[in-house]
Amino acid sequence: MIDKDGGRRRGFVPACGLEPADVVLVHREALRVLRPDLHSAHVDAYTDGAWPDEALSSYRGVLALAREAVTAGTRSRRDDPGMGIDIDARDDAQFGLLLDLAPYTIHA
Repeated sequence: MIDKDGGRRRGFVPACGLEPADVVLVHREALRVLRPDLHSAHVDAYTDGAWPDEALSSYRGVLALAREAVTAGTRSRRDDPGMGIDIDARDDAQFGLLLDLAPYTIHA
């Protein structure tokens, strides 16, 4: 994959061959391990299936972050409201949203 600065990056999907509960655990633990080196992340508010009940509050939370960014002028009104939502990984509440959604989203 190519990052916003044109550099090459490798995508990593920690889900191959695991049970669904293990996929959730692996995503969350991987993010916790990486957190000290993360300043920001992006998450898409889209999933291949229905959002699980335990993720619905966080789903609404990231959509609220996207709306706040539009109001603040840091996100265009033309942007897809559910794509590439900025997460401040240093903020506990925002990082919690990422932890909840990463195992289910199409992209984080």
